Amino acid sequence: KKTARNVLILLSVILNAARAEGYLKVSPMADVDKPKIEREKKGRALKPDEIQSILEQCREPLRLMFLTALLTGMRSGELFGLWWEDFDWENNVVRVQRAVYWRDGKNHQKAAGDSPWVYVTPKSEKSSREIDLSPALRKELLALYMKSPKTGLVFRTSIGTPLRPSNITRRCFRKALQDAEAVRAKAKLPAIGPLRWHDLRHTFGSIKIEQGENPYYVQRQMGHSSIQITFDVYGHLLEARKPEAAAKTDEFVFGR
Repeated sequence: KKTARNVLILLSVILNAARAEGYLKVSPMADVDKPKIEREKKGRALKPDEIQSILEQCREPLRLMFLTALLTGMRSGELFGLWWEDFDWENNVVRVQRAVYWRDGKNHQKAAGDSPWVYVTPKSEKSSREIDLSPALRKELLALYMKSPKTGLVFRTSIGTPLRPSNITRRCFRKALQDAEAVRAKAKLPAIGPLRWHDLRHTFGSIKIEQGENPYYVQRQMGHSSIQITFDVYGHLLEARKPEAAAKTDEFVFGR
């Protein structure tokens, strides 16, 4: 569909130009409908029992990384670029102000001696945001804060540099998943199945929608550049809440 749409758009541009120059009276593409491109649905949301299964197999600091990703919906670059200075403990919020970007992949070139990572501004203007801290997450992060230098990166290497997300996934996260699957298999529980680190962000958004939070609030918390992205990703969950919404309308109108 995407290829066909691109070809039709190109033809429209060419024929409209021909009409403007007087070679055609009417563009043959005027009434041609272009195929709509449906947004590919990616990602999955963890169920509560799956979350608990994985948490039981996570050792520190992976456990707190996992919880922070799950309960804030941060992108991995935002999470691993998080500083202690970004926390407002009195107002129970964390401010997303930067992301760590690794520039030493096969598609990137850097000069000899340059750092393989760099701090960048968040993905979009609305990605710079304040995320509300849940009481449980605030408690755990504050405990780590009290034992930390209280400045710089929250999650760091032994020499204070950023952690590489791919290393965390490959060396720690996959092992925790495998161990969780083994325990669930012995207990004859359904398998968790394939899971990416980014699915923790998707789980956060799904939980907020399932709780009945306003989609605009969810957009702001996740840092989506537009509300349309929120609807595209979580629209199916919003639709699933219609019966409950109808009951709430009755309560509002009739007082019961």
